[in-house]
Amino acid sequence: MDLQVLIEQNPWWVDPKRIDEDPQIREFDTSPVRWVPGIKRYLHLDRDVIYTLRGPRQVGKTTLLKIIIRDLLKEVSPFRILYFTVDMLSDNKELVDLITTYQEYLDGMGVDGRRYILLDEISSVEQWVKAIKYLADTGRLKNSTLILTGSHSLDIKEASERLPGRRGEGDGPVNKIMMPMKFSEYVETLRPDIRRGVELLRLSNEEKNELILKLLEGEVEGRLLSALPYMGELRGLFERYLLTGGVIRPIVDLSRSEAAGEPRIRNEVYEIYVRTVIGDLAEWGFRESVGKRILKAVIRTMATPVSHHAIAKETEIGSHNTVMRYLEGFESSFLLNLFYIYQMDRGMPNYRKAKKIYFSDPFIFHAIRGWAYGYSDYYSSSRKMMMDEEWRGRLVEMVAGGHLIRLLYRIRPSDVFTHHENIFYWRGKRGGGRESEVDFVLKHNSTLIPVEVKYRKNIRSEDLRGLKRFGGGILLTHEGDIKVYGKITAIPVELFLSLI
Repeated sequence: MDLQVLIEQNPWWVDPKRIDEDPQIREFDTSPVRWVPGIKRYLHLDRDVIYTLRGPRQVGKTTLLKIIIRDLLKEVSPFRILYFTVDMLSDNKELVDLITTYQEYLDGMGVDGRRYILLDEISSVEQWVKAIKYLADTGRLKNSTLILTGSHSLDIKEASERLPGRRGEGDGPVNKIMMPMKFSEYVETLRPDIRRGVELLRLSNEEKNELILKLLEGEVEGRLLSALPYMGELRGLFERYLLTGGVIRPIVDLSRSEAAGEPRIRNEVYEIYVRTVIGDLAEWGFRESVGKRILKAVIRTMATPVSHHAIAKETEIGSHNTVMRYLEGFESSFLLNLFYIYQMDRGMPNYRKAKKIYFSDPFIFHAIRGWAYGYSDYYSSSRKMMMDEEWRGRLVEMVAGGHLIRLLYRIRPSDVFTHHENIFYWRGKRGGGRESEVDFVLKHNSTLIPVEVKYRKNIRSEDLRGLKRFGGGILLTHEGDIKVYGKITAIPVELFLSLI
C-alpha cells in the first residue's frame, strides 16, 4: 500500500486543524441541527476491541467517525488515528496491506500509544473478516481500537463466529447498530428546552424500563403525568417526525427551509437515499424492476399480514422464493422490519404464516414510496398522504414497531440479538368467532408485553379486545391524557415513545 494514499485520507497527520475542513465536519458545524448519536457513548476507545457499526444508508455513520476523530485529536498524536474508506480496496489482501503499512509506519517513527483504526464501508471488501482475523492472530491489532462501519447486517453473524475472543468481547455488544434518531432523540435535538422541562426525557434507561413495566400493571407514575402539559409540543414534533423520520439530512433540509419561510424537503434529498437503494440492488445482483415491484407491494400492504406467495402473485414475479430473498436483503440493509405471528399455544412465532412488514423509518418510507409510485414531488405527496387518517395510523404503527425493537435491544443487548425471536404480532378468535388482534407482542423473559396502536382520539371497547385476551397491556393512542382500564393503560403515543 502506497503510504501517500493513507496520507491523503488522513490530512490531520500534516495539521490536526485540517479536520475542521473535512466535508462531514463542516456540514455538521454549519448545520441548524447537530445530532451526536447516543451510540457514541457505548464505543469504548481505551481498550483492544473491534467494533462493527451498522445501520441504514445516509444515517450519519461517516459523520460520527469524523466527530470521534476530532475528539481524539484533542488528546492524542494525530498519527495514532487512521481513517480509511475501504470501498476503494479490491480484496481482503489489500485490507491486510493497508493496516500493515500503517502499523509499520508508526513503528518506524517510534510513535507509541494506543492506535485508533476507523474503516468506513467494510462490507465492500470481500472476505474482510478473514483479513481482520489474520491481523488479530499475528498481533497486528495489539494496543489498537477498531471501528468498522457498514450498511448490511449479514456478515455480522460471520464476524461473531469467526472472531470469537479476538474482538474484546465482555463489556457490552461489539456489534453496534446505528439507526436514525429515535423520537426521544428527535425531541432532545430539536427542542432541548423540552428536555429540560420533561423529566422522563432525562431518566436513565433503567428508570424508563421500569416505568414501562409498571404501565402493564395499570400503574402511572407522577413523572409521566408531569409531562402532560408538554403534549402540545410533543405532538407537533411527532407530526414533523412522521415526515422527516430520524434521518439527519431531511431534518436539516426541512429546518433550513422553515427558516426561509418555505417549509419543504427537496426532491434531491429523497433521491439521494433512493440512489443508495438502487446501488445496493445492483451490488446484491438484484434487479431494480423486481425490487421496486416488491417494495410497492410492501407499501400497499403495510401493517396488514401478507405472505410471500401473495406478494409474488400480486407483482407477477412468479416465485415466492424470489420475494423472500429480496425481503431478507431489504431487512438486512435496515430498510424493512418483518414481524411474524405469535402462536400462543406453542409460545413461539410461526415463520411460515403471513407476516407484517414495515419500513424502518418514516423518511425511508416516503422516499421509497415516491420512487415506487413515480411521484414528481416527494414532499407534497407525503404531506397529502398524511392527511388520510388510515395512512397516518399505519405510519404511527410503523414507528411504534421500530421503537419497540429498540426497547427490546435496550433491555437485552446482545451481539446475536434478533427481534424475530422477541417481538411479534398476534391474531386469534374468541367466542362467537369474533377475531381479535394485537399489533405487537414483546417477549421479555417469561413475560409477554402486548402493545396495541390506535392513533385516534375516541377509544372504543372493541379496541381493548385483543389486550384483554392477554389480561392487560399498553394501548397507544392519539388522546392527550393517560387512562387506565383495569390492567390496560392507554397512553399518548408521543409520551410512550419518549420513554424509548
